[in-house]
Amino acid sequence: MTRNFISTARSEQSYKLYNGNLFPRKQFGDADAKIEWVHDLSQSYHTFVHTESYDIFKEKSALFILGRRGTGKTAMMRMLDYEISKNKNLSYSYSKIILQEEIFPKLTSSIRGEAFSNSSRDELRDMIKDKWDWIISTSAMIAVCRKEVVNGSSSESLKKVYKFLDSQNLLPDEHDFDLESPLLIAWNTLENELNQIDYNPVKVTLAVTRTMRGLFTPTFKEARKELMTFLSQTVRNVIILIDSKETYKYDDEKSDVVVSALMEAVLDVYARAPKTRIYAKVAFPSEMYPHFTTENKGKTVGKTHFIMWRYKDIISLIAKRYYNMLHESGVPNGKYGFRELDDFKKAKNFLSEIFPLRIETFSGISFDTMSYIIGHTQKKPRQIIQMFNILLTLAKKNNIPINNVSEICIKEGVNIKLEVLTEEAYDIYKDIFPDADKIIMKTFKNSINILKLNDIHLKLKESSDLIKRNNMDRERATRLFLECGIIGVLKSEEALLEKKSLIKAKFEYQIKDVITINNNDTLVIHPMFYQPLGILADNNSIVHPMPTEDEREEQELLV
Repeated sequence: MTRNFISTARSEQSYKLYNGNLFPRKQFGDADAKIEWVHDLSQSYHTFVHTESYDIFKEKSALFILGRRGTGKTAMMRMLDYEISKNKNLSYSYSKIILQEEIFPKLTSSIRGEAFSNSSRDELRDMIKDKWDWIISTSAMIAVCRKEVVNGSSSESLKKVYKFLDSQNLLPDEHDFDLESPLLIAWNTLENELNQIDYNPVKVTLAVTRTMRGLFTPTFKEARKELMTFLSQTVRNVIILIDSKETYKYDDEKSDVVVSALMEAVLDVYARAPKTRIYAKVAFPSEMYPHFTTENKGKTVGKTHFIMWRYKDIISLIAKRYYNMLHESGVPNGKYGFRELDDFKKAKNFLSEIFPLRIETFSGISFDTMSYIIGHTQKKPRQIIQMFNILLTLAKKNNIPINNVSEICIKEGVNIKLEVLTEEAYDIYKDIFPDADKIIMKTFKNSINILKLNDIHLKLKESSDLIKRNNMDRERATRLFLECGIIGVLKSEEALLEKKSLIKAKFEYQIKDVITINNNDTLVIHPMFYQPLGILADNNSIVHPMPTEDEREEQELLV
């Protein structure tokens, strides 16, 4: 195919609707699931997409949930928590969500100082594992008591659990169960002991011993036993949902110890569950997974679920949120209801009444409209929500009806603010490589979108100072680009009409493994990064993420 590279930089485009000033309004929803679920539980419940991934997530053996940032880990946990609170889930009667971000940095900082400089990895892991165990057990008590006090339970066992929680300032009254957090108690107990010693191995060991005694007191053990009695008598289960960390230093030994301890604690909780009726699930950003130690990866075998969004799931997500937006705006929204739009065909039909079935891209290629929009993201719900907030704000600014969106509005809306999406794609790596964004910009600014590995290596020479400053080498930088989803491997190129072509490429965010590349591979840059990096894109082709086997029938690409 003949290549004809043209600039995609926003400053060089002649937009008809976009005038350079646009502040996206949250018409399509909030990109942060925690915020959205707190603001409107009922609407969040209705717009939630019931995917196969969610069904697997709910299984008791799915202990470790991995998904890239923005793929819906928090939404899944909020949904399960909501279903349990409304008695819509038969597996669990009680639940509580706790955040790794509340305790992870504190646990890490506790073992980072001089006090533990001579402690072995196993000693640190066991100490932190016990603290996680205490946190999970105490959170389970809170989850049960929070629901049962409303129900007016007269259980003698629960009265003893109440007494323990009250002694820990975790149960001040029937309206506020979180005056103090189990997370903070566990941390403060250790900190108080460490502050009273001058550091030497013997005294540190004694401080840790006193910490464990301070947590696993006779009253705690009795309360946990009484909780088990209540759950067994009522034949009910409780689940603790530990929401994801958003940052991670893969090469930091202390962070790895805390991760390992959490995994061990969750596995121990699962092993005891037939007796205790207490379960736990923990979410991690899958960006962390390639950097887990072999030991930590081994712990997750058979207990891990990766969140992968299929084309049909994204279509349902768009349809349900669009239905909700039209409903709130008083615009007729067709013949379907929220739950019906979980069905791919109904969701597709619903959207076909709002959007043109096909559009002509800026390079003059006819393309399925929804595939065009989704292809400019990495199939993350958060990115889809952000994309439609931008697109719909542009429509509103130009008086374009939201139930009859024009082709030009779609094309411009999809491309004008892609930096909102791309910044998040590599932001998670800044804890590992502070200059990740600078390295990416210097390597790919004004690059062509179809290139070879050697082209990247040559560009990396210009970033040698940054690479050294971030303790990287050429291979690690290339790995960063693959993990971020900036580059993928060209798998096929199909001829279209008028000497145009469709390039199908595989990107790492589409799979549960890593992509390896060699010098003979042709690499492509993901369309999401074109405008922010000023990429020179081939005007005679369109790059599209290659559909998986089970997605091919779902997508209607031009062939």
